[in-house]
Amino acid sequence: MTARRSTASEPPVTVEQLLTAVLAVLLDEREQRVREQPAARKPEALLADAGLPVPVIATLLGKQPSAVRMSVSRARSKPAGSEKQP
Repeated sequence: MTARRSTASEPPVTVEQLLTAVLAVLLDEREQRVREQPAARKPEALLADAGLPVPVIATLLGKQPSAVRMSVSRARSKPAGSEKQP
């Protein structure tokens, strides 16, 4: 299934590619919010809680897997209720 028609010179865009693009935009907005509101949950923690594996999260965010692991670990070690949900 393709999300849009393609011309002879363009390969079709898949639903997976569209979802990845939408996720990239949302993650960028989330990163901005975290910079503005340090108490907001980081995207790494949200994606990990949603069940995505660290290597996938790292790829989506353009970060090293070790940095993602550390961020997720720190978020999970905070007491419940210490982070504000935007």
